[in-house]
Amino acid sequence: MKRLEKLVTAVSERRIPSYGRIIPAVYDTEDIPDLVEFTECVKILRTLLKDTVEKWNQTSRFAGHIEGK
Repeated sequence: MKRLEKLVTAVSERRIPSYGRIIPAVYDTEDIPDLVEFTECVKILRTLLKDTVEKWNQTSRFAGHIEGK
């Protein structure tokens, strides 16, 4: 992950827009704990976003317009 961090930092310092930051990465066994933690964080975020959208759809007066109703 340190290599990826250095690459991202270098790209950021050049002020490349976020849509231009496609960065391939090669991981090794040292990265596994970080990747597992990242996976769990993404799962939690996905659940939070889903719950938030569902709640918003139940309470928002604009929800019907978004869904095409």
